[in-house]
Order: sequence, then structure tokens, then C-alpha cells
Amino acid sequence: MRDAATEEEFFAPDGSFSLAIHAGTYRLEASARGFTPARQEITLEAGQVVDNILLLLDEKGGRIAGTVFAKDNANITGAQVTLLEASSPAEALMMLATANIPENRIYSVGEDGTFFFESLPPGEYVAIAQHPNYPNAQSELIILTEGGREENVRIHFSSGGALEGYVYSDGRPVPNAVVMVVGNGVTGHANADNTGYYYIGDLSAGLYQAMVTDISAGDLTTIYDARGVQVMVEEGKATRYDFGTQEGARIEGQCTPGPSNMLGGRAVLQRPGYAQIPLGETVDVTELLGQSVGINPAGQFVMEDVMPGEWQLDIFYFELGIVNPLEVRYVHTEFIQVEQGEVLPLTLDIMF
Repeated sequence: MRDAATEEEFFAPDGSFSLAIHAGTYRLEASARGFTPARQEITLEAGQVVDNILLLLDEKGGRIAGTVFAKDNANITGAQVTLLEASSPAEALMMLATANIPENRIYSVGEDGTFFFESLPPGEYVAIAQHPNYPNAQSELIILTEGGREENVRIHFSSGGALEGYVYSDGRPVPNAVVMVVGNGVTGHANADNTGYYYIGDLSAGLYQAMVTDISAGDLTTIYDARGVQVMVEEGKATRYDFGTQEGARIEGQCTPGPSNMLGGRAVLQRPGYAQIPLGETVDVTELLGQSVGINPAGQFVMEDVMPGEWQLDIFYFELGIVNPLEVRYVHTEFIQVEQGEVLPLTLDIMF
């Protein structure tokens, strides 16, 4: 549907249903065990009543099947294949990291590596294979027609992807800067060379949080100045990301009051409407996704290379005196508008 999925169960013997929704464009979907989901697109004006919608469930649907291979012909029993409706492998990888996947779209393969999914509606699909001994791997885009059969899908476990680029500060390379990536159950890191270049290989395809810090400072400013960004790594490719290019806008923030500890906090930019956890709750700092930067104990932060557009700015403060020293509390959120190349000063009133 338009913004978020609304799911309701109806038990009327005649199959009738009623939904109260806001104006907008939606995709209605009806599903029942043993049947292929039925879908219909509708556009609803304010105050409008749309009736006589007919959603026909069919016992016959499309089928997607294939085989997972390992580059060394090893036994991959137990590999998990997830089927996602997506318009590209990159979109599917992002969905895998953030979406709740229904059980009927997950298949555990046997020794022969084969998998299948049935009773599928027409659409665009990507299959992603996961195994603890290999980086994630994905299929090409699969286009399934009404009642179609795509039964020769092949997914190959290989050496995965990589992240590479340069680290700059004030227009100059930063030798020995530490770049770390976290995601998909993997933590990797590398030190930049004398030209600021870094390379991290053997990464599963998927969504990662990449962070960089300059260890030359040798004190807590290393933590406060650590910069982070969300990156997508694809199978068989080296994703390029350069830190500190100064190509975008600059946000200069002041949080009042600031964090009440020497670790400070994190400022994170996300797409509007994204909520990883409820406001006031805590999360491990390594699980934060989005462009980010440290907040010092005085509540100050500077975020550079921000692309123009509307953003959601989330503020997290470290929590001391708890079991997990990486725990941060979600203390503030607001929407901001960023223009190309501007310097945007912000004063944020922290309520928690």
C-alpha cells in the first residue's frame, strides 16, 4: 500500500470486506492458505467510497525454482534461499536487511542445492541465498508472468563483494584512517594507506554501515568525529565510497542538553518516516543505519557531505552503567530540508 502495509482478517462467508483508509494510491492484496494472492491497484480521493472490488483467488499460480551452487562444489545443505519482490538485486538486499519476510518465502535447501516457490502472483523477484560459510549471493532479476514458471534460476556462492574508496579531511587524504563495516553478521575493517585509499573484501552482498575515524588524534575526539554512512555491497562488485569529499551540504548541530557522559552520542540521517525503534528505547550503536557522525559531550556535531533533500535527523545518546557499553538511547527526531552546498545550523531541544 502507499506508506505502510495494513493487514486485516475477514471471515464473512460471502468473502466481503471493508477497509477504512486515507486518500491515496494503494495496492489491495487478498491472500489465503493454498491460493495465489490476488491484487488490484486503486486510487482513493478524500471522502470517496470505492465498492464492488473483486479479488479472485486462484489455486494455480506462478512457480520459481532453481539451484544454489558453491564455487568449490562443497555441501551447502541448510543454505537458506529468500524470495523477495523487488525491482533490482540492490533493492532486494535492502529489503532483506529491513523487512519482515513471510515463512512461505524462505526455503532451506538440501544437499542437491535445489529450491522452489509456488503459488506466486506475477511480478518482479530476486532470490537471495545465505549460508554461514559463504558471503550472501543473489539471482538476477526474475520476471514472473501470470501463472508463469521460471525453473532454471541459478545462484552461485563465491567470494562476495568489496568496499573501497578514499578518506579525505579538509580536502587532504587521511593516511592510516580506520574504516569499519558492520552488517549481515559481519564486521570488517581496514586502514587507509598513505594516499587515503582503503579496501575491505570478502563481504556478503547486502546493506552495511561503514564508519571511518582518524586515529592520529589519540583521544576521545576520535569517537566524536567518527563518520558513518549506509552502503550497499553487491555480489562480485567493489562498491566505491569516498569519505570527506565535501560535495554536499554541512550540518552544524547543537543538542540541548548534551549527553551526560564522555562518550557523547550519534546523529543519524535517515529517509523520512523510518523508525528503527520507538523514541525513548535503546539499541546497539552498531545496528544504526544511515549517514551518521559523533556528538561530543557538549552536544555539538558537524555532519558533512549531506545530499540535498528532505531528511529525518535522529539523535542517540550513549547509556552508561548498563551491561552493553555500546547501547544508545533514541532521544530525538525531526525532519529537516537540506539544500545543495548550504551550511545548515540546527538547535535541537532534547526531551528525554
